[in-house]
Amino acid sequence: MRQHPLAAALIAALLAACGEEPSPDPAGGASDVAGGDASDSAAVSDAAVDAEPADGSEEPADGGEEPAETSPDPFALAAPFLARGPNHVSSWSSTIVDTSRPTAANGSFEGAPERTFPLTVWYPDDATAPSPLVVYCHGFMSARGDNRAVAELLASHGFTVAAVDFPLTNRTAPGGANIVDIANQPADVSFLIDQLGAMGDAPFAPHLDLDDIAVVGVSLGAMTSLLVGFHPDYLDERVDAVIAAAPPACYAPVELLATRSVPLLLLHGDRDAIVPYAENATPAYEAAVAPKALVTVLGGNHTNFADAALLMSALPNPDTIGCTAIASQIPEGELGALAESLGGRSAAEVDAECPRPCAALDSFPEAIDVQDQVDIFSAAVVAWCRAYLVGDEAAAAAVRDGLTWPDVSTVAEELSP
Repeated sequence: MRQHPLAAALIAALLAACGEEPSPDPAGGASDVAGGDASDSAAVSDAAVDAEPADGSEEPADGGEEPAETSPDPFALAAPFLARGPNHVSSWSSTIVDTSRPTAANGSFEGAPERTFPLTVWYPDDATAPSPLVVYCHGFMSARGDNRAVAELLASHGFTVAAVDFPLTNRTAPGGANIVDIANQPADVSFLIDQLGAMGDAPFAPHLDLDDIAVVGVSLGAMTSLLVGFHPDYLDERVDAVIAAAPPACYAPVELLATRSVPLLLLHGDRDAIVPYAENATPAYEAAVAPKALVTVLGGNHTNFADAALLMSALPNPDTIGCTAIASQIPEGELGALAESLGGRSAAEVDAECPRPCAALDSFPEAIDVQDQVDIFSAAVVAWCRAYLVGDEAAAAAVRDGLTWPDVSTVAEELSP
């Protein structure tokens, strides 16, 4: 496929910016990344407040007019979860190696006898209480740092966030990104959890809480989250909550979501050109058991669930760039092979019922503002982790009520931590 010059330039800018992720240090290295202050918050709205009389009285002066009534702040429920929490945040990078499992041959790559993972951990370095673990799973042709902002936000709220580059689905994978390797990624997540528990000398170790674990993923990483949370052949029973943004559920055996009751938050944009909403979001929500929620981002696309998409905010719909990047990386027939490898639909069923990503490359309706979708995702993730890892009932209620965000429609069932 010929790549548009603008697309090539933006992809190059995206890769360059995301390349700012600290280089893994086999010995491990910490870096200061953010100050946590309850007064620091994301700009979520310019909400009006009721004006008070200059003299401090509750009634207007004689002859004055009654103050105009103001509408409730539509972002009120989201604001506490977008505001930076009270903890100071640091990051730590290393490399971990699973010598028990190989990396398959892939294109020009001959394979390897082990699986190697660059790792970054964001953590509250002034924590005084246990810090629940959140594992972040990146999408196809993405990387562990592409949602760095939400990782830092979670850490400021007291969570430890860990993310690796999966060996064959990240954007610099040897031989090219290979979507079928997702079948190995749930075990990668379990290996990561094991390794974090064994890192007694790491700076995040003193407060790391492995009794409360959430897995959050975007796109192919969202499918990884569903597999590790629910699939009987891949699940890790240590996982207490799952968040899946735009999962390509059409290729997975979604009926398996009914086999285990794990709090599940699904997020999806109704203008997703890469993983279409109707064939993926709705079946996954309907198959799952409570507690569950489906947050639909009205006007949302696929690419905007990663804060790296802010580099493309001038575009009417950044899925144009996402499609340009991935279309040539998924050969004909590979999605059927993916489904069959997961014990789901047959290749024939996938071809008949699952729209191919970016099937209409010349038809991209204008999407919601990138920052708004990033904020919706961030607020929902923080709220779900607060609800189901620390028992915050107000956070569960906020998700149920759609965070009162104008661009959100939510269905939910039995949300109570």
